[in-house]
Amino acid sequence: MHATQPKSVSPLKRPAVSPVARRRISRSAAPAPRPVSPQILGWEIGIKLSVYSILSLAAISGLVRLVPYHQTVQARLEEVEQEVQRVETRVNRLHSEFNSSFDPNQAKRLMQEQGHRIDPRQRPVIWIEGKSANVEQPAVPYVSAYGKNQSR
Repeated sequence: MHATQPKSVSPLKRPAVSPVARRRISRSAAPAPRPVSPQILGWEIGIKLSVYSILSLAAISGLVRLVPYHQTVQARLEEVEQEVQRVETRVNRLHSEFNSSFDPNQAKRLMQEQGHRIDPRQRPVIWIEGKSANVEQPAVPYVSAYGKNQSR
């Protein structure tokens, strides 16, 4: 059942030909090139040049239209980048303010800024222009609750 059968050559198939024989057959079977008249070559070259010229003009006109558009887009991009930079600066400032609002170490300072109250241990400083720092002010008489004048 599984015996090998002899290979038979079908009448529709050609027998195998070596590659060297194929080259010989194909060279001899190729038709000789026909001579082309110079007038036809001239027409062909003229048509090719005109088609390439039209394509070049189309490409150049497209570039001429794209250059102003490109410049406009670049200007818009520059504006957007500047706006992004301003917004980033603002966001960073707001972020730092937000963090300081919830920082327990800065709660006292924040209450003074927001409430306009002064820590009782702080003394107000009043700058007076035109006076020397070494000049001492005369002692202001101080009236105590007991009614006696005392100097500070």
